[in-house]
Amino acid sequence: MPDTSSFPNLPGMPKAISLVITYDKNLQKIIGKQKEDSMSSEGMTFAQFMMFLFESYPEIPKQYPPGRLGFSVNGAPPQLHDILKDGDLLYFVGTGNDGITRTPFGFNARSPSIDSRIELL
Repeated sequence: MPDTSSFPNLPGMPKAISLVITYDKNLQKIIGKQKEDSMSSEGMTFAQFMMFLFESYPEIPKQYPPGRLGFSVNGAPPQLHDILKDGDLLYFVGTGNDGITRTPFGFNARSPSIDSRIELL
């Protein structure tokens, strides 16, 4: 996990938080790694993080359209407006043609369409 203690805590600026992101074997083919440590700003929502992920790896939404990308935060399916916290563990799964998501955290459900739900923000 990245060390956020070296980042300055400036008045009026959000604190840095650290996240650990793990990808399943399908997404590892796009990203090139199983896990990565990431730093973000305090107050970032899950939806904002998804936008950042899609901008960083534009191949993900191309290969995994709405309903084909599964995810969990600390082992549970997140809501779009959930605020990410320091030390959160994010897990992403690129699903097969059936759209079923399976994670080692026990989340087994059809993943919602992030694209259509982000439009509501």
